[in-house]
Amino acid sequence: FWIKRSTYEEQPVVRFQYQTLLVAATSTQGDYVAWSTFPHLNNMLGANLRIPAVSVREEDQNQDGKLDLLIFQLQLPLKPEEQVYSVQLLLTFSYQLFRMSTVVMQTLAYVQHSSSVPGAKLFISGDLRLQQRTPLPHRGLLNIYNVSVIDGSSPFASAYDLDNIIGRYQDRNR
Repeated sequence: FWIKRSTYEEQPVVRFQYQTLLVAATSTQGDYVAWSTFPHLNNMLGANLRIPAVSVREEDQNQDGKLDLLIFQLQLPLKPEEQVYSVQLLLTFSYQLFRMSTVVMQTLAYVQHSSSVPGAKLFISGDLRLQQRTPLPHRGLLNIYNVSVIDGSSPFASAYDLDNIIGRYQDRNR
């Protein structure tokens, strides 16, 4: 008899890449503030730029040598007349598998929240998961997805548009 299907599970090596893009709506009329780790975008934001206090910590909770948890805290300074109605946040990660297949890729976490009433604090808890659409190769290196998700060297605003970033990311992964 021949094995027709076999599966295995592996905890990936995931590292936060310290690339972040934040857009916060400060009214229901389209006003916003933003910040990123990309200098070109920050220069384009002008009066909409807000430099937050950011704290990042990665933890290996079960002491197996692989990071299990990202604690990302961001405090956004606002003018007295500004309130936050929605938040969109992009975080980039490197993602690696080694046990049966060698896979190296850049990946993205997208956080989105909106409300009809302004908020003062947002807490998000989630898992980063691989959605596999095709079998992984059993030998060699699969690195076709190991390209930057956000082109931080681009001087063009379209490179930092959230719809464009998400669209390119989804197209890349098809």
